[in-house]
Amino acid sequence: MVVSPIVQDEIEKAPENVRQFFDEITELAKFIDISEEALQLRKAYLDAGIVTPKSAADAFHVALATVAGCRLIISWNFKHIVDEVAGIYALDRLLPNIEVLSGTLIVFPSMNILACNANKRYINKDLNSVFPGHKNAKFYEFKLAQEIYEMVGREKVQYLLTLHESKYLYDPKKSGTIAQTIIYGVKPQPSYLTAWLDSVNNFTSDKEKFHPLYFPKEGSST
Repeated sequence: MVVSPIVQDEIEKAPENVRQFFDEITELAKFIDISEEALQLRKAYLDAGIVTPKSAADAFHVALATVAGCRLIISWNFKHIVDEVAGIYALDRLLPNIEVLSGTLIVFPSMNILACNANKRYINKDLNSVFPGHKNAKFYEFKLAQEIYEMVGREKVQYLLTLHESKYLYDPKKSGTIAQTIIYGVKPQPSYLTAWLDSVNNFTSDKEKFHPLYFPKEGSST
Protein backbone atom coordinates (compact mmCIF):
# COMPACT_ATOMS: atom_id res chain seq x y z
CA MET A 1 0.00 0.00 0.00
CA VAL A 2 1.23 3.48 -0.91
CA VAL A 3 0.29 6.59 1.05
CA SER A 4 0.90 10.16 -0.11
CA PRO A 5 0.71 13.48 1.75
CA ILE A 6 -2.58 14.12 -0.07
CA VAL A 7 -4.09 11.00 1.47
CA GLN A 8 -2.78 11.98 4.90
CA ASP A 9 -4.33 15.46 4.63
CA GLU A 10 -7.71 13.99 3.68
CA ILE A 11 -7.60 11.41 6.46
CA GLU A 12 -7.13 14.17 9.04
CA LYS A 13 -10.58 15.46 8.10
CA ALA A 14 -12.21 12.01 8.23
CA PRO A 15 -14.34 10.63 11.11
CA GLU A 16 -12.45 9.21 14.09
CA ASN A 17 -13.18 5.58 13.23
CA VAL A 18 -11.71 6.10 9.76
CA ARG A 19 -8.58 7.76 11.18
CA GLN A 20 -8.16 4.91 13.63
CA PHE A 21 -8.46 2.30 10.90
CA PHE A 22 -5.98 4.24 8.77
CA ASP A 23 -3.45 4.28 11.61
CA GLU A 24 -3.77 0.52 11.92
CA ILE A 25 -3.20 -0.30 8.26
CA THR A 26 -0.41 2.21 7.62
CA GLU A 27 2.02 -0.06 9.45
CA LEU A 28 2.16 -1.92 6.13
CA ALA A 29 2.27 1.21 3.98
CA LYS A 30 4.98 2.87 1.96
CA PHE A 31 4.98 6.65 2.33
CA ILE A 32 5.88 8.71 -0.73
CA ASP A 33 6.65 12.39 -1.23
CA ILE A 34 5.21 14.81 -3.77
CA SER A 35 7.56 14.87 -6.75
CA GLU A 36 7.96 17.27 -9.63
CA GLU A 37 7.02 14.45 -12.02
CA ALA A 38 3.70 13.95 -10.21
CA LEU A 39 3.01 17.70 -10.28
CA GLN A 40 3.63 17.80 -14.03
CA LEU A 41 1.45 14.74 -14.61
CA ARG A 42 -1.41 16.29 -12.62
CA LYS A 43 -1.07 19.43 -14.75
CA ALA A 44 -1.19 17.31 -17.90
CA TYR A 45 -4.44 15.69 -16.76
CA LEU A 46 -6.01 19.09 -16.11
CA ASP A 47 -4.69 20.67 -19.32
CA ALA A 48 -6.03 17.74 -21.37
CA GLY A 49 -9.47 18.10 -19.79
CA ILE A 50 -9.41 14.58 -18.37
CA VAL A 51 -10.79 16.10 -15.18
CA THR A 52 -11.97 19.61 -14.36
CA PRO A 53 -10.16 21.96 -11.96
CA LYS A 54 -12.64 21.11 -9.21
CA SER A 55 -11.30 17.54 -9.34
CA ALA A 56 -7.64 18.56 -9.21
CA ALA A 57 -7.13 16.63 -5.97
CA ASP A 58 -8.37 13.45 -7.63
CA ALA A 59 -5.98 14.05 -10.54
CA PHE A 60 -3.19 14.43 -7.98
CA HIS A 61 -4.04 11.07 -6.38
CA VAL A 62 -3.77 9.33 -9.75
CA ALA A 63 -0.62 11.20 -10.77
CA LEU A 64 1.13 10.25 -7.53
CA ALA A 65 0.01 6.62 -7.87
CA THR A 66 1.20 6.49 -11.49
CA VAL A 67 4.64 7.90 -10.71
CA ALA A 68 4.96 5.53 -7.74
CA GLY A 69 4.24 2.58 -10.04
CA CYS A 70 1.01 1.53 -8.32
CA ARG A 71 -0.88 -1.17 -10.20
CA LEU A 72 -4.19 -0.70 -8.40
CA ILE A 73 -6.15 2.30 -7.16
CA ILE A 74 -9.09 1.71 -4.85
CA SER A 75 -11.65 4.52 -4.93
CA TRP A 76 -15.07 5.14 -3.46
CA ASN A 77 -15.79 8.68 -4.56
CA PHE A 78 -14.32 9.58 -7.95
CA LYS A 79 -15.71 7.30 -10.65
CA HIS A 80 -14.78 9.85 -13.32
CA ILE A 81 -11.17 8.91 -12.51
CA VAL A 82 -11.54 5.14 -12.50
CA ASP A 83 -13.86 4.68 -15.51
CA GLU A 84 -11.64 3.32 -18.29
CA VAL A 85 -8.69 5.66 -17.98
CA ALA A 86 -5.77 3.21 -18.04
CA GLY A 87 -5.22 4.07 -21.70
CA ILE A 88 -4.89 7.76 -20.86
CA TYR A 89 -2.24 7.07 -18.24
CA ALA A 90 -0.43 4.66 -20.55
CA LEU A 91 -0.27 7.32 -23.26
CA ASP A 92 1.01 9.90 -20.78
CA ARG A 93 3.97 7.64 -20.04
CA LEU A 94 4.44 6.33 -23.58
CA LEU A 95 4.23 9.39 -25.83
CA PRO A 96 7.36 11.17 -24.57
CA ASN A 97 9.35 8.08 -25.53
CA ILE A 98 7.94 7.56 -29.02
CA GLU A 99 9.98 8.51 -32.06
CA VAL A 100 8.05 8.53 -35.36
CA LEU A 101 10.53 7.53 -38.06
CA SER A 102 8.04 7.57 -40.94
CA GLY A 103 4.35 8.21 -41.52
CA THR A 104 2.00 9.95 -39.11
CA LEU A 105 0.92 9.05 -35.58
CA ILE A 106 -2.51 10.34 -34.52
CA VAL A 107 -3.37 10.13 -30.82
CA PHE A 108 -6.66 10.85 -29.06
CA PRO A 109 -5.94 10.71 -25.30
CA SER A 110 -9.59 11.51 -24.54
CA MET A 111 -12.08 10.56 -27.24
CA ASN A 112 -15.14 12.11 -25.58
CA ILE A 113 -13.72 15.35 -24.22
CA LEU A 114 -17.11 16.86 -23.35
CA ALA A 115 -17.93 13.89 -21.16
CA CYS A 116 -14.49 14.04 -19.52
CA ASN A 117 -14.97 17.73 -18.76
CA ALA A 118 -18.35 16.92 -17.21
CA ASN A 119 -16.83 14.06 -15.15
CA LYS A 120 -19.07 11.57 -16.93
CA ARG A 121 -18.55 8.46 -19.04
CA TYR A 122 -20.81 9.93 -21.73
CA ILE A 123 -23.20 12.82 -22.40
CA ASN A 124 -26.09 10.94 -24.05
CA LYS A 125 -24.82 7.55 -25.21
CA ASP A 126 -21.71 5.47 -24.55
CA LEU A 127 -19.38 6.35 -27.43
CA ASN A 128 -18.11 2.75 -27.52
CA SER A 129 -21.51 1.53 -28.68
CA VAL A 130 -22.50 4.02 -31.41
CA PHE A 131 -19.89 3.63 -34.17
CA PRO A 132 -19.92 4.38 -37.08
CA GLY A 133 -22.31 7.08 -35.85
CA HIS A 134 -24.48 9.49 -37.84
CA LYS A 135 -23.95 13.19 -38.47
CA ASN A 136 -27.69 13.93 -38.35
CA ALA A 137 -28.35 11.98 -35.18
CA LYS A 138 -30.05 13.56 -32.19
CA PHE A 139 -27.37 12.66 -29.68
CA TYR A 140 -23.89 14.15 -29.51
CA GLU A 141 -21.96 10.86 -29.33
CA PHE A 142 -23.39 9.67 -32.66
CA LYS A 143 -22.11 12.84 -34.35
CA LEU A 144 -18.71 12.50 -32.67
CA ALA A 145 -18.44 8.86 -33.74
CA GLN A 146 -19.20 9.84 -37.34
CA GLU A 147 -16.47 12.52 -37.27
CA ILE A 148 -13.92 10.05 -35.94
CA TYR A 149 -14.99 7.39 -38.45
CA GLU A 150 -14.64 9.82 -41.36
CA MET A 151 -11.27 11.07 -40.09
CA VAL A 152 -9.90 7.52 -40.07
CA GLY A 153 -10.90 7.13 -43.71
CA ARG A 154 -9.72 10.59 -44.72
CA GLU A 155 -6.28 10.09 -43.18
CA LYS A 156 -6.04 6.60 -44.74
CA VAL A 157 -5.15 5.04 -41.42
CA GLN A 158 -3.45 1.67 -41.80
CA TYR A 159 -3.42 0.58 -38.17
CA LEU A 160 -6.01 1.55 -35.57
CA LEU A 161 -5.61 0.70 -31.89
CA THR A 162 -8.23 1.55 -29.26
CA LEU A 163 -7.50 1.08 -25.56
CA HIS A 164 -10.17 -0.17 -23.18
CA GLU A 165 -10.49 -1.69 -19.73
CA SER A 166 -12.25 -4.70 -18.26
CA LYS A 167 -12.98 -5.77 -14.71
CA TYR A 168 -11.89 -9.37 -15.18
CA LEU A 169 -8.77 -11.04 -16.56
CA TYR A 170 -9.36 -13.20 -19.60
CA ASP A 171 -10.69 -16.67 -18.87
CA PRO A 172 -11.80 -18.77 -21.88
CA LYS A 173 -14.25 -20.59 -19.60
CA LYS A 174 -16.07 -17.40 -18.53
CA SER A 175 -17.99 -14.92 -20.67
CA GLY A 176 -17.28 -11.19 -20.49
CA THR A 177 -13.69 -11.64 -19.34
CA ILE A 178 -11.57 -9.68 -21.82
CA ALA A 179 -8.84 -7.95 -19.81
CA GLN A 180 -5.35 -8.72 -21.11
CA THR A 181 -6.64 -9.39 -24.63
CA ILE A 182 -5.97 -7.95 -28.05
CA ILE A 183 -9.13 -8.09 -30.14
CA TYR A 184 -8.43 -7.94 -33.87
CA GLY A 185 -10.70 -7.86 -36.92
CA VAL A 186 -8.79 -9.34 -39.87
CA LYS A 187 -7.91 -12.89 -40.85
CA PRO A 188 -5.44 -14.45 -40.64
CA GLN A 189 -4.03 -13.04 -37.42
CA PRO A 190 -1.41 -10.45 -38.45
CA SER A 191 2.19 -11.56 -38.02
CA TYR A 192 3.12 -8.30 -36.30
CA LEU A 193 0.47 -9.02 -33.65
CA THR A 194 1.97 -12.41 -32.96
CA ALA A 195 5.43 -10.88 -32.61
CA TRP A 196 4.11 -8.15 -30.30
CA LEU A 197 2.33 -10.65 -28.07
CA ASP A 198 5.45 -12.80 -27.80
CA SER A 199 7.50 -9.76 -26.81
CA VAL A 200 5.05 -8.43 -24.20
CA ASN A 201 4.32 -11.82 -22.66
CA ASN A 202 8.00 -12.33 -21.93
CA PHE A 203 7.58 -9.76 -19.15
CA THR A 204 4.26 -10.91 -17.67
CA SER A 205 3.19 -13.64 -15.31
CA ASP A 206 1.17 -16.59 -16.60
CA LYS A 207 -1.97 -15.11 -15.06
CA GLU A 208 -1.52 -11.74 -16.78
CA LYS A 209 -0.42 -12.86 -20.23
CA PHE A 210 -2.14 -11.21 -23.21
CA HIS A 211 -4.31 -13.33 -25.53
CA PRO A 212 -5.40 -12.66 -29.12
CA LEU A 213 -9.16 -12.83 -29.78
CA TYR A 214 -10.95 -12.42 -33.08
CA PHE A 215 -13.72 -9.79 -33.33
CA PRO A 216 -16.58 -9.84 -32.48
CA LYS A 217 -16.11 -10.90 -28.86
CA GLU A 218 -18.81 -10.84 -26.18
CA GLY A 219 -18.30 -7.89 -23.83
CA SER A 220 -16.14 -5.95 -26.29
CA SER A 221 -17.27 -2.86 -28.18
CA THR A 222 -14.14 -2.72 -30.32
